[in-house]
Amino acid sequence: MKASLKIKIAFFVFLMLAALEIIVAQEKTDIKDPISRIKVSMELKERLRQRFDLYVKYQIERNYEKQFELISPRLIASENCKNFYSLCVPGKSEFIKHQKENEKRQNLIKEVILTDSQKRLDKKRNQMIFTTRLKTESGMFIYLVYLDVFLDNGEWHFSTFSTIDY
Repeated sequence: MKASLKIKIAFFVFLMLAALEIIVAQEKTDIKDPISRIKVSMELKERLRQRFDLYVKYQIERNYEKQFELISPRLIASENCKNFYSLCVPGKSEFIKHQKENEKRQNLIKEVILTDSQKRLDKKRNQMIFTTRLKTESGMFIYLVYLDVFLDNGEWHFSTFSTIDY
């Protein structure tokens, strides 16, 4: 075999291995950061990441007054609210009261892990769903906790955490 053919084969193998490494690195990134897979602009992704982090921070700190500011206006008592069933929030004081009552019934949340997200925003409703896992102060994990995410007038908002009962 000629030396030039050996070099071409070696170079081809090198390129294939490099491409494989890039694909594996991309998959690892996507697994660790579901927000990176969402089909929106980088600016919207970054803003979503910031607002999600704030939402989680306020949940953990039990700062429900600030957390309420991140709740979608669609979910606050209005005509539109009936489309979202149990996610509706009557108003700020009721939201805070509800969150405090939840504290008494459940373990307090210590950590929120975003495990998955839809890749696309529902174009009709400008909505998608995050799947999260919650870690409580007692160390228990609560799996398959959903969080609706809305893009309202160019800004990200959320629902309250919800689970699906079987």
